Amino acid sequence: MKDNPLWIWRAGETLTHEFVRFKRTFTSNTESVEIKLSADTDFVAFLDGKEIMRGQFSDYPEEKTFSSVNLNLNEGEHTLEVSVYYCGIEFQTYIAAPPGFWAEIKLKSGSIISDEQWLCRRETAYLRDRIDKVTPQMGFAVGYDARLEDSPEPWENAVPAEQRPQPSARPVPLLENGAIVPGKLVNQGYFRRNNHDCAYALSCATDSLFAMQPHQVLEGDFSTSFAAPGPEAPWKFKSLPSGFDGYFLTIDLGQEIVGLEQFEWELPAGTIVDIAYGEHLTDCRVRCEISDRFFADRYIAKGGRQTYIMPRRVGLRYMELHIIPTAGDVVIYAADLRPRRVVLPPPSVFSCDDDKLMAMCRNSVRTLELCMHEHYEDCPWREQALYAYDSRNQILYGDYIWDNYRFVAASLELLGKGLREEGVLTLCAPAKIGPPIGIFSFAWIMEICEYVLYSGDRSLLDRMESVCRVIIDRVLTRFDADSGLYATPPEKGLWHFYEWRIGICGDGATPGKPDALYNLYFLETLDQFAKTTGDSALQSKADALRGAIFKAYYNPERGCMMTYDGKPETFEITQVLALYNGCIPESERQKVINGLVKNEHVEISSSSIRYYFAALTKEGPAARKLLAEKLWNHFGRMVQGNSTTMWETEIGEDDFEKAGSLCHGWSALPVWYFYALKLGLKPLTSGWKTFEIAPVEFSGNFAYGEVPVPDGKISLRIERKEGGLVLECTGPESLSPVFRPWAPEEYISAAWNGRNMM
Repeated sequence: MKDNPLWIWRAGETLTHEFVRFKRTFTSNTESVEIKLSADTDFVAFLDGKEIMRGQFSDYPEEKTFSSVNLNLNEGEHTLEVSVYYCGIEFQTYIAAPPGFWAEIKLKSGSIISDEQWLCRRETAYLRDRIDKVTPQMGFAVGYDARLEDSPEPWENAVPAEQRPQPSARPVPLLENGAIVPGKLVNQGYFRRNNHDCAYALSCATDSLFAMQPHQVLEGDFSTSFAAPGPEAPWKFKSLPSGFDGYFLTIDLGQEIVGLEQFEWELPAGTIVDIAYGEHLTDCRVRCEISDRFFADRYIAKGGRQTYIMPRRVGLRYMELHIIPTAGDVVIYAADLRPRRVVLPPPSVFSCDDDKLMAMCRNSVRTLELCMHEHYEDCPWREQALYAYDSRNQILYGDYIWDNYRFVAASLELLGKGLREEGVLTLCAPAKIGPPIGIFSFAWIMEICEYVLYSGDRSLLDRMESVCRVIIDRVLTRFDADSGLYATPPEKGLWHFYEWRIGICGDGATPGKPDALYNLYFLETLDQFAKTTGDSALQSKADALRGAIFKAYYNPERGCMMTYDGKPETFEITQVLALYNGCIPESERQKVINGLVKNEHVEISSSSIRYYFAALTKEGPAARKLLAEKLWNHFGRMVQGNSTTMWETEIGEDDFEKAGSLCHGWSALPVWYFYALKLGLKPLTSGWKTFEIAPVEFSGNFAYGEVPVPDGKISLRIERKEGGLVLECTGPESLSPVFRPWAPEEYISAAWNGRNMM
């Protein structure tokens, strides 16, 4: 008898982008049963026909994880069926490996394991006629022909697959389902198809649309919304006029959201439904084909009333259905989204009398939540990828909202396992493709240090310290003794990116030569890592680098920091990083600040704008007064329309050749601004044991916020009374606050757990 489950697969040729269904029948007494499953690449499990679990953790091929569920079973025979999806091609969210399925059903009488007794067959209803990538990150578009459900392949015994180590438990909980979000009809009409044999999204994007009034397309009494779905208010289509190929419907879910599209409809056999999705509707249609990115899938009906759930998680606000019917009635009963969300504690409470700031904070919290699933994601619509720079922002902002350190650690460990021979991390994790970015490896080291600071947990650093040192030591080998600086990596295939601004987005740095931004980020990394580990030698190198950067890049005639040798362009990010890292001596600081006040440099972007706020907070009342204006100018548009989330950049959907994301985690800065600046709460020692209360000059009449910390919760209220401000802070007695507001004269009193702090 085998002790451990085998990795199994179907016999025959391995096909990429295929679905294989596995089945095992077993007998149970009335008992609690644990079911463990693992797959390359993903799975959905059904017990006796009911979905019980879905979702493979985003792991590495040789370090697979299992997901598990505990169920109470009645006595008798039960059948477990698992639909396993195999990708097999590299993406920036997946490392290609051989296919495999692993299972263990733990009963009182013993365990049923994956072996040759399991039955399996290819799910031929999932089409392979087109193998179109959604994006380089997102995997393939899905085609499904329900007619093929009625003529399945025969069940056959599984065979051993290429064996790999036994999986370990997934490090984060399974995603949970949210309440169904119904779609609302916002446009409808007919279309003519201009391109047939191409990606589904390209067909939709090039269809000629002819908008009509709802009553011209739909019959009888109908509701434009499925808020109360049911047969009493379906969308039943009138006969298709001659000269058209099909109907189109544009559906608004009312919010940016992430989950599984699901439909209930009655369609004639052979009816084609192309399902486009996206975040943009300003083209009077869903923007689903953008520079070889294809945001659409296909369903072909088998006839009669059917339910279909898209197997792939998508981020969207709008759906657009392009329906090409055969003879017969076309009726839609529901077009909804089943949200899939990470398990989180309730978000912390925050409130103030600044309505603009509150709107930005609410959108920020929602953005952060939608950009977390198996790990942190930059954006759920276009990529769903884990980047170090993006996740650093997301973690710093989210640390004020949720006590989710377990999730943080899992994402950072995924990134740390992507160390390459060049001494840098892969661009995304888990992934092999994509050009690595040097400063993203620095961001990851800083994430590790900040994790220790906020969580009080050093175990992640213990596991990852050797990787941190490999990255740092590799940079130290490129030290230039004459300048005291460090050269950028010379290896080919690296991306010398700093932020999305012309001149520093990979088009300015010279491989193998120093530049200001590379050294400024490395300085911050040395500082944080040295302080966290107590490494005095690295601290000495950081202190020496501070002076070398100023000497090499400060231009006294222009009163600012240059970025590259011999190039005249100047950037806000270079100025604020130099200020933030203490590179500018007191005698020159005001000149640098004046240049920022006068907008003399290329503006900082959403990804790195936190440095602008963190640096100028220290630079006096005049500089701090700019911050609220800067916040609104950069993020205000994101809450003035109907968006419910924060955008990738201040330009919005028009950026990146009309592919700008409208839900992007690195832009959730306003919630950090509220807590870290307006309330002034920051940890000073590990686990918030000592923390700072340093509010900026306070505007408004009140502000209140709660922050989850390892020992409990810190609550802080600032309220304007006659004569000045009153501050009250409460929290665990194991913590020690340091009260140092930027304008102490504004305060009448300040108390910690009822004790005076002034």
